[in-house]
Amino acid sequence: MDVEQIIQLVDDQVYIKSGHYLSDLQKQLLLISLSEPRKRYEEIAQSCGYSVSYLKRDAGPKLWQLLSDICEEKVKKTNFRTILEKKIKILEQKKLDSNLNLSFSPQSSEVTCNDFNNAKENINSCYNTQKDWGTAPDVSYFVGRESELTQLQTWIVQDKCRCVGIVGMGGMGKTYLSVKLGENIEYDFEYVIWRSLSNATLLSDLLSDILQFFTQQEKDLVINIDEQISRLINFCSQHRCLIILDNLETILATGVNSGYFQTDFQDYIKLFQKLGECRHKSCLLITSREKIKEMVLMCGDTLPVRCFNLGGLNTQAGLEILKIKGCYWSNYAQANQLIENYNGNPLTLKILGATIKELFDGSLSEFIKNKVFIFDEIICLLEEHFQRLSDLGKKILYWLAINIDEVTTSDLERDIYPTISRLNLITALKSLMGRSLIECHDNRFSLQPVVKEYLINKLIQEIINEIITEELDLFNHYALLKTDIKEHTRKSQVNFIVRPLLDKLIIIFKNQYHLESKLRKIVQKLQEENLTGSGYAVGNILNLLCESNTDLSGWDFSKLTIRQAYLQECKLHNVNFAHCEFQQSVFPQRLSNILSMVYSPNDQFLVTGDVNGEICVWSLQENRLISIFKGHAGWVHGVAFSPDGKYLASGSSDQTIKIWDVSTGKCLNTLFGHNQRVRCVIFTPDSQKLISGGSDCSIKIWDFDSGICLQTLNGHNSYVWSVVISPDGKYLASGSEDKSIKIWQLDTGKCLRTLKGHTLWIRTLAFSGDGTILASGGGDRIIKIWDWQTGKCLKELHGHTQRIRSLAFHPEDNILASGAGDHTIRLWDWQQGTCRKTLHGHNSRLGAIAFRGDGQILASGGEDNAIKLWETGTGQCVKTWQGYASWIQAVTFSPDGNTLACGNEDKLIKLWNVSNLTTNGTNTQTFTSLHGHKGWVCSVAFSPDGKILASASSDYSLKIWDMVTGKCLKTLVGHNRWIRSVAFSPDGKKIASASGDYSLKIWDMVTGKCLKTLRSHQSWLWSVAFSPDGKILASGSEDRTVKIWDTETGKCLHTLEGHQSWVQSVVFSPDGKYIASGSCDYTIRLWKVKTGECVKTLIGHYSWVQSVAFSPDGEYLASGSCDHTIRLWNAKTGDFLRILRGHNSWVWSVSFHPNSKYLASGSQDETVKIWNVETGKCIMALRGKRPFEDSCFIGIKGLTIPEMITLENLGAQVTL
Repeated sequence: MDVEQIIQLVDDQVYIKSGHYLSDLQKQLLLISLSEPRKRYEEIAQSCGYSVSYLKRDAGPKLWQLLSDICEEKVKKTNFRTILEKKIKILEQKKLDSNLNLSFSPQSSEVTCNDFNNAKENINSCYNTQKDWGTAPDVSYFVGRESELTQLQTWIVQDKCRCVGIVGMGGMGKTYLSVKLGENIEYDFEYVIWRSLSNATLLSDLLSDILQFFTQQEKDLVINIDEQISRLINFCSQHRCLIILDNLETILATGVNSGYFQTDFQDYIKLFQKLGECRHKSCLLITSREKIKEMVLMCGDTLPVRCFNLGGLNTQAGLEILKIKGCYWSNYAQANQLIENYNGNPLTLKILGATIKELFDGSLSEFIKNKVFIFDEIICLLEEHFQRLSDLGKKILYWLAINIDEVTTSDLERDIYPTISRLNLITALKSLMGRSLIECHDNRFSLQPVVKEYLINKLIQEIINEIITEELDLFNHYALLKTDIKEHTRKSQVNFIVRPLLDKLIIIFKNQYHLESKLRKIVQKLQEENLTGSGYAVGNILNLLCESNTDLSGWDFSKLTIRQAYLQECKLHNVNFAHCEFQQSVFPQRLSNILSMVYSPNDQFLVTGDVNGEICVWSLQENRLISIFKGHAGWVHGVAFSPDGKYLASGSSDQTIKIWDVSTGKCLNTLFGHNQRVRCVIFTPDSQKLISGGSDCSIKIWDFDSGICLQTLNGHNSYVWSVVISPDGKYLASGSEDKSIKIWQLDTGKCLRTLKGHTLWIRTLAFSGDGTILASGGGDRIIKIWDWQTGKCLKELHGHTQRIRSLAFHPEDNILASGAGDHTIRLWDWQQGTCRKTLHGHNSRLGAIAFRGDGQILASGGEDNAIKLWETGTGQCVKTWQGYASWIQAVTFSPDGNTLACGNEDKLIKLWNVSNLTTNGTNTQTFTSLHGHKGWVCSVAFSPDGKILASASSDYSLKIWDMVTGKCLKTLVGHNRWIRSVAFSPDGKKIASASGDYSLKIWDMVTGKCLKTLRSHQSWLWSVAFSPDGKILASGSEDRTVKIWDTETGKCLHTLEGHQSWVQSVVFSPDGKYIASGSCDYTIRLWKVKTGECVKTLIGHYSWVQSVAFSPDGEYLASGSCDHTIRLWNAKTGDFLRILRGHNSWVWSVSFHPNSKYLASGSQDETVKIWNVETGKCIMALRGKRPFEDSCFIGIKGLTIPEMITLENLGAQVTL
């Protein structure tokens, strides 16, 4: 006998004795009363969603009295089970309808204890459902809807409907009903998940969220939506799941017939069709203000897809709401009519009740006498109520609507313009709460959805009128978009306020040109009359223009206050902001690839190290960049705070460690000792020592005060990527390219043990807060959890689809965060071995992650030039600092010399028309772009006939482009690390590539197949070149060697040794007799191909030599260096000829024009320069437009020095 049979038994007896069945609440009380252990009324109230007092004083006593009458003895909550066991003691002799029909008749026979115990076990097992209610509201107070709940429960539980829609107007309580229904029937499901679509969630994100909850531990990162839907259908077929999606109308289109999805949400059609048509044993429940077309087609009274039209509350429930609001009545008929007049809309009745209480002392009859029937529609009611508010009350409501999410009194105080006192604000808030127009939870204020929608629509219409008349009030007093809020909330403001306003304005003004003309006129009027003060009008105009992608070239905003302008994603070329004051405005950052990050011990600052060689200090309180530490000549791979927060250490690819005074930004000391990149740095807990690891395979221990290297720990045989110290400061762990982890005793320097298990390099390590656990991750995409004291691997965490690049333990919880090359961050329950959340938002590989001290915020940075801050609890992105960078990684001339191809950090290939090299000056426009790579474009090469271009990228791919059409013909995949170099064979039939995976590959140009993979180098490869006859390949590597290969056999013919550091570039002389190589040891070497002998070493650069090139006529050798210069050498004698100066950052690439008269150079300063080889003069500088190119920021206020430096780097003219 199961629980349903027991409840059915009691229900039948109630009907026999009384003529009516048990209510849903009574059934729920019986169900819970049978559970073990026995539940108190407080627990039952929480489960059922009713108040404790109602259960104790009304529903409970009535039920027990009813059962007492039936059982003919006193029944109470405490003795119900005992009496039930006694009364269920005989079975009826006949089976009716093949079901056992139990009776309390004395003539029945006895029921076994096993039957009853099994029933109790079934009851208790109902509460094993896995539930995720997300942001669902609390429905502990719930009035009415018994019949609706019964109908919907029948459809879902008994009829097993696959899809059910609840449709009704705003304010009808669809959201609350969906939650209450879900709670009532959760016992029938293995999984229940509730999600709101109010923030316009993309289907891919929604499905990822749902699948992660269902599967608990993701094994694969599903990217394709069809794949995600298929996985969902499979899971719903194997398990009984209830999926509740609320506020579907958010993603439905406006301005067209109802039920059609917006363009960005068309994928939902496929989801609903599949869930409605495919066989499965789960249910999708949605709420919406509109019926969606796809469900209408599948709906039917007896079909598995049904739609429920939600009307108003019945009279009893409606009057209960009015009663709670303090209303009273003597004429029931009048009261009943009043509920019907307002269609039982719960929200309308709630506001109505407050109005009657305030204006008519709660008397319904007095309210009716005054015939205030303008409240017959909810909009009329809200408008009337709104007009009764004080000016401050109206301001608060508008700001609550604009803020979308809950806000504090401090938030409102900052928003309201002109400013008001805290006392006045609190008084006004109290008044609004008394009118039931706002809600307060945990001292945070918000609006009901319908009220919010009404206010936003009203605000939009008022602003439209103000723009038409050019008489600004609300437009100047309210920010339509805020920059100092959570990222997802700002996007909601764009979707619900800015975009709808723009759409309506364009309709009114006929086209965007006329709208722009009107806004320009308003700006001019504001300048002439100086009316804005510190208001929001100019910021609103800028946000509207940027959202509409207006070309703002030539616009004049000078001498205005600009507040809450979100300019981070805008291109503002030749815009006049002279003498403006900026408040709470956001600009793009001068950010590049983030390699490292750390929070200050007091959590006030976040520090990042990047590939620009800069250390950026971000104020988390002000949400802005406040300082930049400059001094390194290479990438900053590691940053670390001293425990007292006074000092910062940084490790760089320039082979140095620098110590900085955090308060002044001054470099106090530079530590020399490593002879290759410094990959990581960390302080000991006592601040006395500093530990560093490097590409020279060593770990060094430094005395912090003196800067002296106390000890070098040797043991690894490849790069040391990561070093971490146990919390007690006694032990050190190091992870290496050699696939091993070593545990060291810090005071002796002794290696205690070596942990092995990873199959590829180890990139990152992290100790748990208590120091008992060590986590490791790297190239094999697996996170390992170690008991480092025994060397035992406790768990493996699988899920990332690319390399693990950073790990961080939560300070207090059992959470481990991981950042990877698959663009995602995962939050793991490392003890259970499950992935809790996957955070999506970065569009390139992650470089670093770090938890704030309290663990509530996780910071991340990566190759997309962005820093993001995430709420650990919700997984939502709350802040993004988006950078801009466009280094020139590679340059090469086409064979005819008319085109210069450039590979850029911004993932683009730019093709410049350089057919006329006689024009002096800077060219910023005449180029076309090839789009397709998802990472830096590191190398480009033309085919000998110039018809094809090959490109190599940090996205691990090669692409082949048609130079006539600009289309990508092929993408060659095979390397599993960055591809640093690509070269065509002289006959154009083959391509060679060199990669960070230690290999060279030779590809067939026609088929795209890999013909050979050449391995012998012991480290990353940076360069590859074909000999003029195509028979030989040369390669340069970080293992300090140049290798010469036979292209036919793949055999290594020679290994050229002599360089003292990485070989960055190799090139053959035009006659094929010599190879030139450039190295990080600051030299160029010339080698005889035939013998492998080094015939000359060219010395002159004072930093890394990144690129070398022979002129086609064999007369010149050019070298580009990180010392910002290009040097020209006599290729035959090796004599130095001249130095070319003009770049202000690293020179990454040099290439000769086919006529040998010109040389192109590409630099980290984002420019390409073309030089006259004979004179050494720059005849042309090429640069793509930066975001703020030629915009004027002279005499501005409100920005920090670092922010102004950033603007200048982004192309602006800046002075104080």
